[in-house]
Amino acid sequence: MHLFRRKMKKNLIWNSFNNLFNILFYAGVIVVSVILIFNSAVIKILLPGFEGDKFLKAIEISYIIFPILFLKIFTGYFHSVYNALKKFYLPVIAPVITGIALLISVLIPYYKDEVVFNLSYANLAGNFYSPAL
Repeated sequence: MHLFRRKMKKNLIWNSFNNLFNILFYAGVIVVSVILIFNSAVIKILLPGFEGDKFLKAIEISYIIFPILFLKIFTGYFHSVYNALKKFYLPVIAPVITGIALLISVLIPYYKDEVVFNLSYANLAGNFYSPAL
């Protein structure tokens, strides 16, 4: 009987984590999709003084950076799962990947002759690989 209760409790916890994952996934898809669809309006709200080329560059870079919000949702989720399992090393070391990607991006030739694009893509790549740890 005790083994059955333990198994039921484990299944309940697993189902809770699974339900939370699904909620975060769909919420993340909706929020990031809305931001990307109304990108210029969001940029006007966040950066009110940008006009002309500066505004167009901000829109172009935001298409690279805003998906990071979706990845951060899962990074935080997986870190909380690791912490619940009392595995503290990976959540602490995972952001190092983003830092290394940013350092490497400065050393390679600049995309469109601007370092901001390299940094944006490196940030996206680092945050993409971070939840995979």
